[in-house]
Amino acid sequence: SMDSFGYDGRCERFMKVTFLHEGWTLSLTPSEVGFERPHFHHLPLLPAIVPGCVHLDLIAAGVIADPFKRMYEYGCQWVDDSEWTYEIVFDWSPSASQQRLMFEGLDTFASVFLNGSHIAKSDNHFLPVKCDVTGILKSGENRLRIEFLSAIREGLRHRVRFCEESHIDPGTVFFDERAFVRKPSYAFGWDWGPRLVGAGIFAPVRLIEFDERIEAFDVTVSPRQDGDFAISASARPSGGEVRFSIELGGDAKIQSDSCTEEGAEWVVSGGLWWPNELGEQTLHRVRCELHVSGELVESQSRTVGLRTVEFLRETDEVGESFEFRVNGRPVFARGANWIPSDSFLALISDDKIEAQVALAARLGMNMLRVWGGGQYESEAFYDACDRHGVLVWQDFPYACSYYPDDESHLDQAKEEAEFHIKRLRHRASLALWCGNNENLIMWQTKWGDGVQPSRMIGERIFAEVLPAVVGKLDPARSYIASSPIGTRPGPTGPNNNVNQDHFGDSHYWDVWHGRGDWIHYRESFTRFSSEFGFASAASLATYQSCLTGEEREEFPSTTFRHHDKTKKPWETFTSLVERHYPVAQSLEEWVYFSQLNQRDALRCGIEHFRTYGECRGTLIWQYNDCWPVQSWAVQDSLGYLKPAGFELRRLYDDVMVTTDFSPGDTELRTSVVNDSLTHYSGEVEVRVWDTLKGEFVEEQSWSVSIDPNSVSPVALFDLARFESTRTAVELKLGTQRSRWVLLSEPKEMQLRQPNITAVHKGKYLEITTDAFVVDLVIWDENDFGAIRSESFDEPGWDPVTSGPGICTYRSEIMTERLVGRSLYGGHEIRVLEG
Repeated sequence: SMDSFGYDGRCERFMKVTFLHEGWTLSLTPSEVGFERPHFHHLPLLPAIVPGCVHLDLIAAGVIADPFKRMYEYGCQWVDDSEWTYEIVFDWSPSASQQRLMFEGLDTFASVFLNGSHIAKSDNHFLPVKCDVTGILKSGENRLRIEFLSAIREGLRHRVRFCEESHIDPGTVFFDERAFVRKPSYAFGWDWGPRLVGAGIFAPVRLIEFDERIEAFDVTVSPRQDGDFAISASARPSGGEVRFSIELGGDAKIQSDSCTEEGAEWVVSGGLWWPNELGEQTLHRVRCELHVSGELVESQSRTVGLRTVEFLRETDEVGESFEFRVNGRPVFARGANWIPSDSFLALISDDKIEAQVALAARLGMNMLRVWGGGQYESEAFYDACDRHGVLVWQDFPYACSYYPDDESHLDQAKEEAEFHIKRLRHRASLALWCGNNENLIMWQTKWGDGVQPSRMIGERIFAEVLPAVVGKLDPARSYIASSPIGTRPGPTGPNNNVNQDHFGDSHYWDVWHGRGDWIHYRESFTRFSSEFGFASAASLATYQSCLTGEEREEFPSTTFRHHDKTKKPWETFTSLVERHYPVAQSLEEWVYFSQLNQRDALRCGIEHFRTYGECRGTLIWQYNDCWPVQSWAVQDSLGYLKPAGFELRRLYDDVMVTTDFSPGDTELRTSVVNDSLTHYSGEVEVRVWDTLKGEFVEEQSWSVSIDPNSVSPVALFDLARFESTRTAVELKLGTQRSRWVLLSEPKEMQLRQPNITAVHKGKYLEITTDAFVVDLVIWDENDFGAIRSESFDEPGWDPVTSGPGICTYRSEIMTERLVGRSLYGGHEIRVLEG
């Protein structure tokens, strides 16, 4: 089992732990300086932050500018090509017989020296480094030095050697240096992220001292045929006496138990763990204590949930299914793809992770896919998913590339997988292991225009090593080799690949990378849409953080375009928005129109996938961002939720009213989806508004009665008698937010200028309008985060479409001047005291 100390530090009690975080220095490795030259000035010794990274230290010292701002990313590329040394001098006196140094995150090619002795070498960002320093530490002053090689240089060096030894053309496409560096691939640049490869100590460094310790602690949960669950615990102490205990949550009860020094088992009934909105997230804590001579010297714990997760890929009359069942009940996966929340991992706090996962649950998500271009996530992430009922689809970190697969790299892949499977297999939220992101479809469809390999380089990792390790260490969980992974009888090839309709999951990018208009989502008939998305601008606040005033005024400025890695020509990008919305004349208008278009796109896709009865999941691309950028994220890098994010609360409700209306249709077809575990009865109301007069025109309603996990058509509503450019239709289902339909494209709608006032009522702003307002957004120009949605308490704007009336926002400040925008145009909003 996993060494229970040294990755996440989850030891509740230990003899002595010293964090080595203060007093580090950073310097260019001497070999990088070269020979002495007159008038050549070397970089001085700099203070270093640990946990941190080279870029953050250089920013703090004034050597480089923040690469998140303007175009400073280009000005610090030399950092990635350089070699760096971290050093610390610390005093120590012995307090126990054994000492270990634990490095939880070294990035990436590192050599560790203590008092001049080489004690460790690292070549894998994803694995901790543990050193026995007993006898090397000395009383008094100790010197610890870590030398980092350039990941880019090392990757290129390994690439040359592998290609020579394996007789592979060095011009092979999608086989860059990142394939030879075991660290998150997104650091090398992506179509939403900067190229900031970096180096450094990104996670805690601990000095552990002990006489006896718990060498390993493991907890497993197994369902029994009688419906109860067996919770088993085992430990490997170096000495002393081990004691086990359990704290049950919810209504769980122990039916039987057996505890010895070798291990413990409890048979438990009740207290099930359910995904978000389908039941409670009941958790149970198992504790292991080590006692020596009657004294408690160490304790550790693991939190588990009682549930079964089945992953079904079954051939049927349509194709091949792709579905999750939890506790025997089918679950429609509603969620998103998750990337690391910052380009600098040391800046991602546990509180930020908790807030993001909690928000995902509040938006109705029950699954996050940890994408293969990122990392195995932090303990805080899986803790949050366990607590909030968010299932985790875990990619192994391989993405969009060929990977070296000689024996040494297979051994490396095996060691890495073993460590993280042991680390995560007790998690209630963990639902699926996936070998990689898009490597198989890349091979089948021959991505790129350069040299194509004669075989899928890396296939042995995903077809042999990873499934064998999962099968041995986590046999109760399913594994798929790649995503997408649908299979179809017959040979594979350009016209018969793993990304086909009706077979397994799909990454549906024909809209963004192909035909462009989001109405084409309705032409996908996947069994599980594991990637689809539409890009939009970041928030105004985020652009304010990374662009100067002049760069925001000049639109689109070169600097603004730098914060767009989509590689979509600007005229092409704008044309996708202008099919539906007016031409943006300023950055403010572009933020507004592009974000609304993204909302409309995801609404179209999710409503289609949820009403198409054979589809069993939608994971949007993507949930979050790692820096200020125009991307597919629904939450930008400063945490501002875009309109698409707010709309997810309706789109990801258990029960939802939908329509496939497009401008020009003469009938409004409506359906209701019920993905809950219970029968639903209610009423669908259709209300028609004249947007020019701001008057209510007509209303009809229909009763609905729908079984669990089903879709029911409701009614056809005739639209021919209404003038499309001045008509909006509101679909209402119970207390859910309304689904609004404009009968013409937004840019063609006739609207009257509204008078909008805001009244302070305590901590709330009551917004009143005397005209029909479409997608109203308000903000305080001096504090973009001051105005929050009442329903989510999230900064940013909560778009509403309504007739004359009132909406409410929460205000963190007593603002005096508000500005706003609706589809009509910009607004100055009068602020009154209540």
